[in-house]
Amino acid sequence: MTETEELTPQKQARNHLSEYQAIGEKILKLKDTIGQIRAQLEQITPVLVQDKIQSSHNNDQMAEGIVKIIDLEDQIQELNQDREQLRTVYLSEIGYLSNARQRAILKRKYIFGMTSFEIAEGMSLTTRRVNQIHSEALELFDESIKLQFTEEKA
Repeated sequence: MTETEELTPQKQARNHLSEYQAIGEKILKLKDTIGQIRAQLEQITPVLVQDKIQSSHNNDQMAEGIVKIIDLEDQIQELNQDREQLRTVYLSEIGYLSNARQRAILKRKYIFGMTSFEIAEGMSLTTRRVNQIHSEALELFDESIKLQFTEEKA
Protein backbone atom coordinates (compact mmCIF):
# COMPACT_ATOMS: atom_id res chain seq x y z
CA MET A 1 0.00 0.00 0.00
CA THR A 2 1.44 3.36 -0.96
CA GLU A 3 1.32 6.46 1.20
CA THR A 4 -1.51 7.88 -0.92
CA GLU A 5 -3.62 4.75 -0.41
CA GLU A 6 -4.31 5.22 3.30
CA LEU A 7 -7.22 3.30 4.71
CA THR A 8 -10.30 5.33 5.50
CA PRO A 9 -11.59 5.13 9.08
CA GLN A 10 -14.46 2.98 7.81
CA LYS A 11 -12.09 0.50 6.16
CA GLN A 12 -9.88 0.39 9.24
CA ALA A 13 -12.87 -0.35 11.46
CA ARG A 14 -14.23 -2.92 9.00
CA ASN A 15 -10.84 -4.66 8.83
CA HIS A 16 -10.60 -4.63 12.61
CA LEU A 17 -14.05 -6.15 13.08
CA SER A 18 -13.56 -8.67 10.25
CA GLU A 19 -10.80 -10.46 12.19
CA TYR A 20 -13.49 -12.28 14.20
CA GLN A 21 -15.13 -13.61 11.05
CA ALA A 22 -11.77 -14.54 9.50
CA ILE A 23 -10.94 -16.70 12.51
CA GLY A 24 -14.34 -18.38 12.19
CA GLU A 25 -13.61 -19.17 8.54
CA LYS A 26 -10.21 -20.65 9.48
CA ILE A 27 -11.90 -22.85 12.07
CA LEU A 28 -14.39 -24.12 9.48
CA LYS A 29 -11.56 -24.94 7.04
CA LEU A 30 -9.68 -26.83 9.73
CA LYS A 31 -12.82 -28.79 10.65
CA ASP A 32 -13.30 -29.63 6.98
CA THR A 33 -9.71 -30.87 6.79
CA ILE A 34 -10.29 -33.05 9.86
CA GLY A 35 -13.36 -34.52 8.16
CA GLN A 36 -11.31 -35.33 5.07
CA ILE A 37 -8.57 -36.99 7.12
CA ARG A 38 -11.16 -39.03 9.05
CA ALA A 39 -12.69 -40.18 5.76
CA GLN A 40 -9.25 -41.31 4.60
CA LEU A 41 -8.65 -43.12 7.88
CA GLU A 42 -12.00 -44.90 7.57
CA GLN A 43 -10.81 -46.30 4.25
CA ILE A 44 -7.62 -47.60 5.87
CA THR A 45 -9.36 -49.16 8.88
CA PRO A 46 -11.07 -52.04 6.99
CA VAL A 47 -7.74 -52.90 5.37
CA LEU A 48 -6.10 -53.11 8.79
CA VAL A 49 -8.87 -55.35 10.13
CA GLN A 50 -8.85 -57.70 7.09
CA ASP A 51 -5.09 -58.09 6.92
CA LYS A 52 -3.90 -60.95 9.04
CA ILE A 53 -0.43 -59.55 8.76
CA GLN A 54 -0.89 -55.83 9.11
CA SER A 55 1.34 -53.82 6.84
CA SER A 56 3.42 -51.15 8.51
CA HIS A 57 2.49 -48.75 5.69
CA ASN A 58 -1.19 -48.75 6.67
CA ASN A 59 -0.28 -48.47 10.35
CA ASP A 60 1.97 -45.52 9.56
CA GLN A 61 -0.78 -43.83 7.56
CA MET A 62 -3.20 -44.35 10.44
CA ALA A 63 -0.73 -42.93 12.98
CA GLU A 64 0.07 -39.92 10.76
CA GLY A 65 -3.62 -39.24 10.25
CA ILE A 66 -4.31 -39.36 13.97
CA VAL A 67 -1.39 -37.02 14.72
CA LYS A 68 -2.67 -34.57 12.06
CA ILE A 69 -6.15 -34.63 13.56
CA ILE A 70 -4.77 -33.96 17.05
CA ASP A 71 -2.67 -31.05 15.74
CA LEU A 72 -5.64 -29.58 13.87
CA GLU A 73 -7.88 -29.92 16.92
CA ASP A 74 -5.25 -28.10 18.98
CA GLN A 75 -5.19 -25.31 16.38
CA ILE A 76 -8.98 -25.11 16.46
CA GLN A 77 -8.94 -24.86 20.25
CA GLU A 78 -6.39 -22.01 20.13
CA LEU A 79 -8.37 -20.21 17.41
CA ASN A 80 -11.58 -20.60 19.43
CA GLN A 81 -9.86 -19.01 22.43
CA ASP A 82 -8.56 -16.16 20.26
CA ARG A 83 -11.99 -15.73 18.73
CA GLU A 84 -13.69 -15.63 22.12
CA GLN A 85 -11.23 -12.98 23.31
CA LEU A 86 -11.91 -10.91 20.19
CA ARG A 87 -15.65 -11.34 20.69
CA THR A 88 -15.37 -9.98 24.22
CA VAL A 89 -13.25 -7.03 23.05
CA TYR A 90 -15.54 -6.26 20.11
CA LEU A 91 -18.68 -6.37 22.21
CA SER A 92 -17.05 -3.99 24.65
CA GLU A 93 -15.88 -1.68 21.85
CA ILE A 94 -19.26 -1.76 20.12
CA GLY A 95 -20.88 -1.00 23.49
CA TYR A 96 -19.20 2.43 23.47
CA LEU A 97 -21.43 3.53 20.58
CA SER A 98 -24.33 5.59 21.88
CA ASN A 99 -26.80 4.67 19.11
CA ALA A 100 -28.64 1.39 19.76
CA ARG A 101 -29.27 0.74 16.05
CA GLN A 102 -25.57 1.16 15.26
CA ARG A 103 -24.63 -1.24 18.05
CA ALA A 104 -27.22 -3.77 16.87
CA ILE A 105 -26.08 -3.61 13.25
CA LEU A 106 -22.38 -4.01 14.08
CA LYS A 107 -23.10 -6.93 16.41
CA ARG A 108 -25.32 -8.66 13.89
CA LYS A 109 -22.90 -8.14 11.01
CA TYR A 110 -19.56 -8.86 12.67
CA ILE A 111 -20.39 -11.09 15.62
CA PHE A 112 -23.31 -13.07 14.23
CA GLY A 113 -22.23 -12.91 10.57
CA MET A 114 -25.57 -11.72 9.23
CA THR A 115 -25.91 -10.07 5.82
CA SER A 116 -27.31 -6.56 5.36
CA PHE A 117 -30.49 -8.10 3.97
CA GLU A 118 -30.94 -10.34 7.03
CA ILE A 119 -30.28 -7.42 9.36
CA ALA A 120 -32.74 -5.22 7.48
CA GLU A 121 -35.39 -7.89 7.62
CA GLY A 122 -34.90 -8.45 11.36
CA MET A 123 -34.91 -4.74 12.20
CA SER A 124 -37.72 -3.76 9.82
CA LEU A 125 -35.44 -1.45 7.85
CA THR A 126 -34.47 -1.24 4.21
CA THR A 127 -31.13 -2.69 3.18
CA ARG A 128 -30.08 0.77 2.07
CA ARG A 129 -30.83 2.20 5.52
CA VAL A 130 -28.92 -0.63 7.20
CA ASN A 131 -25.93 0.15 4.97
CA GLN A 132 -26.15 3.86 5.86
CA ILE A 133 -26.30 3.16 9.59
CA HIS A 134 -23.47 0.63 9.18
CA SER A 135 -21.25 3.23 7.51
CA GLU A 136 -22.00 5.80 10.21
CA ALA A 137 -21.33 3.21 12.91
CA LEU A 138 -17.97 2.26 11.39
CA GLU A 139 -16.83 5.88 11.43
CA LEU A 140 -17.87 6.31 15.06
CA PHE A 141 -16.44 2.91 15.95
CA ASP A 142 -13.04 3.88 14.56
CA GLU A 143 -13.12 7.16 16.52
CA SER A 144 -14.16 5.28 19.66
CA ILE A 145 -11.24 2.85 19.36
CA LYS A 146 -8.78 5.70 18.84
CA LEU A 147 -10.19 7.52 21.87
CA GLN A 148 -9.95 4.43 24.05
CA PHE A 149 -6.39 3.79 22.88
CA THR A 150 -5.41 7.39 23.67
CA GLU A 151 -7.02 7.20 27.13
CA GLU A 152 -5.26 3.89 27.88
CA LYS A 153 -1.87 5.37 26.99
CA ALA A 154 -2.40 8.42 29.24
